[in-house]
Amino acid sequence: MAYALRATGFTQRMNALGISVHCPTAKPRRYTYASGALSNVWFDRVDLDISAPEDKAGMDDSFAELMSLIEKLENEQGISSSRIYLGGFSMGGGMALATLARETKVLAGIFAIGSFLASDSAVYQSPQQRTMPRILLAHGQSDAVVPYAWGEATARRLYACSQENFGGDKEKGHGEEDRVAFYGFPRLQHTFDERVLSVLARWIETGAQKFPDVAEGCVQEEMTRTSLSSLPGAPSPSSADLPSIATAAAQSASATFPSDEVHMTLEKADARQTQTQEQTEEKGKVAPCKHRAVFRVPQDRVQSFLDRPVSARGAHFSFAHGPTPGTVCTSFESTRPEETAKALLERVKSRVRDPDAPGGIDTCHPS
Repeated sequence: MAYALRATGFTQRMNALGISVHCPTAKPRRYTYASGALSNVWFDRVDLDISAPEDKAGMDDSFAELMSLIEKLENEQGISSSRIYLGGFSMGGGMALATLARETKVLAGIFAIGSFLASDSAVYQSPQQRTMPRILLAHGQSDAVVPYAWGEATARRLYACSQENFGGDKEKGHGEEDRVAFYGFPRLQHTFDERVLSVLARWIETGAQKFPDVAEGCVQEEMTRTSLSSLPGAPSPSSADLPSIATAAAQSASATFPSDEVHMTLEKADARQTQTQEQTEEKGKVAPCKHRAVFRVPQDRVQSFLDRPVSARGAHFSFAHGPTPGTVCTSFESTRPEETAKALLERVKSRVRDPDAPGGIDTCHPS
């Protein structure tokens, strides 16, 4: 996550505002959904489903860790909690939303990307009377892991909770008193890209006082913002009305690429950054190695590549127009010295060709 935020320029954009970005790691715990394997997850799941019971005990445990981090920022760096944003992707976003049911400090805002809350979440069962931070949710409309409908259902229920306690401009739908916004991104799967981070950055840059307007043109590709108050008083969809993961996967199956349409050449691989043993031991990590590769694809497939960021073995890839028509280019860093650029890029080619192919990059898990 830390690499992806740097590679897309998000961290640098925040640093320019005087904002530091921290990426805490969940502690290892037994994960039922992964057959009880020890995994770095924020809480347990018996199933990846919006109707599955919420692991309140696990969330309480992780909540204590997050509050400890916030207190450390307050005490050691003098940062008030009212200037701290808490959020994440997938399960990390769900954990951030779960803090709404707990006695947390006043935060500047909460965001969740590709996330959802369980139907029985404590957040819905006990609406907080204290100040509720502004909440931004973003979701890929082609998400086959966490269906888009789950994210929208979560946003609608959170919006209803905010209206009960804080009112809001229901007639306009996007009034300044609204505390929840939900953005959808066409063709985006269970990941995030520059479009998502641009919306998030604009929101943070305004101090969470204003949700980005779709008409602002703050992203290169289109996005949508759902009017959560479009059906005032309408009941939230039940879990029976929401699509399953299998249904969502079937809906996105048409986005795969035939195996003979992708050709790749490794254009160059820069030398690994030099680093002394003392520096390596001090930093506790290996310096990244930079690579650049060009993919040649049919002309009518170029835009599809540009809309398809992928991740593999700790490296995050996004594509740009290549040097000649019909090509796309990716530049990336990898901190895994045992992986050659060629081998890593072959996995990327397979992943781009067919996002659900078992022979591609290792299967993504909810964690």
